[in-house]
Amino acid sequence: MSMITFVTAFFNIYKHPSNSDIINNRFDRFKEIAITGIQLCVYTEPDFIETFNELIKEFPNIKLMKPINLKNSNIATICSAIDYSLPNTRNQEKDNDDFMIFINTKYELLENTISINPWNSNYFAWIDFSLSYIFKNLKESQDQLVFISRLNLTKKFFTIGGWEKTKTPLDNLNNENVVWRFCGGFLLGDTESVKEFTNLSKQYLFVFMNLYKKLTWEVNFWAWLETFIDWKPIWFHTMFNDGIIKIPVQLYCRKLNNSIKTIYNYPTDDKFIPSSASHIYYKGHHFLNTRYINYLIREDGSYYFLNPDSHIITKNFISLLNKNNIPNSYVVMDDNSIDLKETEYPNGSFCNIIGLEDIRLYEYNNKIRFIATNRNYAPINKNRMMIGDYNIETLKYDNCKMIGSPNDSIYEKNWIPIVTNNIENTSNMVEYFIYSWCPMDICKINPETNELVSVKKYYNTITAPNFDRVRGSSVFIDIGEFLLGVVHFSDDNVPRNYYHMLVALNKTTLCPIKYSQPFCFQHIGIEFCIGFWKQDNDYLFWVSKIDRNPCMIKVDMNEIPLCFDFL
Repeated sequence: MSMITFVTAFFNIYKHPSNSDIINNRFDRFKEIAITGIQLCVYTEPDFIETFNELIKEFPNIKLMKPINLKNSNIATICSAIDYSLPNTRNQEKDNDDFMIFINTKYELLENTISINPWNSNYFAWIDFSLSYIFKNLKESQDQLVFISRLNLTKKFFTIGGWEKTKTPLDNLNNENVVWRFCGGFLLGDTESVKEFTNLSKQYLFVFMNLYKKLTWEVNFWAWLETFIDWKPIWFHTMFNDGIIKIPVQLYCRKLNNSIKTIYNYPTDDKFIPSSASHIYYKGHHFLNTRYINYLIREDGSYYFLNPDSHIITKNFISLLNKNNIPNSYVVMDDNSIDLKETEYPNGSFCNIIGLEDIRLYEYNNKIRFIATNRNYAPINKNRMMIGDYNIETLKYDNCKMIGSPNDSIYEKNWIPIVTNNIENTSNMVEYFIYSWCPMDICKINPETNELVSVKKYYNTITAPNFDRVRGSSVFIDIGEFLLGVVHFSDDNVPRNYYHMLVALNKTTLCPIKYSQPFCFQHIGIEFCIGFWKQDNDYLFWVSKIDRNPCMIKVDMNEIPLCFDFL
């Protein structure tokens, strides 16, 4: 059962005939919400009880609440005691007294639902009855509602989106126009936070009405609450579209608190520090490749270089792990073994990013292979992917190739290798790469041109929440039932916040099947994970924090359930 109750209401404000096109359209839009299966509590007037009773037969996820009369609402009582007027700048037909009274009863309906709590929820949302009319991508928003309803929420919050990014100054609140600090169609919070909102509304709505003598939009009152009494909802930017229900990820990102952290005794000097590590299990042994970097990322996201010329330089170290997954040694790989010609830059310019970044290790034809991001062997000022053999005996990179970008992108990275013979039903195993995730694009290399070409696309990721910005993290591993790997996405703020998910793929077709709720390992911030393994009933992750301080994190598999299906 979901943790969230979604509260809504339908009232025939404009007294249309019950069979009118307008009424039917509103109910059609509501059905687009109800069909998702989210837990709904619906308020209406007595004339529409039978309509909803019939609807419940089709949608058992609807709880019909006791009919109410808007004339008995708190805002109606306040209006009867105050000589008020309506805003001058309004839709004269739509924004009448009855409509303004209705939208200002949302807090009362939330309060009543919390007191009855028929779905036994601990989070409550308001959702406008026909909200889907603003959705540009209905399937995507329906998937988002399902996603929200299935989240395992633990944090205390009250969140609501809007247009205006700063609080509304009181001298700008003339209530003759709509104040779009908040969009009133959707809000969400835990029981305590929603109660705080309803209590503040009860306490201050009369004060607000008496002060301005205006029966205005509910969002104007909410903007006044935020400014006048310093109410602190968690605001996020949205327009009147699908974004209205895309709540901030940090509200549902789970921190893996029940985990065991192991810090390795990495060698360091004053020029290079250890960063991210990738893992491979090869011929009965566990190996790590650890990236060493010559910079620090400050808390504000800026770089501090450990060398005077401000070049980003990467070195890589190979380690054999013992039975406790601790490195026996740290041996540097030979960058000079790359048998390719470095790119020549014009006079006066130079390549300032050197080395093989974010190496992922995988097995192909009984050899350890690598794929890495590189700049100094790539076209000028562009990232390209390098593949080759990773020789743990000679510590060399053999048979290296630079792979062309299918889109001539400047910043190629995060291609995830998968070796299989099922995609094209070949007799031999083939190297494939997951190039992107929305849609999921599985590619292979054209051996004649060294260009990446698309082989198979899966479109069931397109409407999955957050997958429009998902990138590859770890190599996928076989855990029996399916292939499992780590992916990530980030916010565009500075510094970036990174979030991680597990994704399960069909072992034969590589079709995405399930995914987890987003999580973080140690903090919401700059956090990378390119190493992943399953050991008994535990997951092992190799993680870096702010691109340094690498560690291994062990967590029980049950801590990260695959609770969402690709629909």
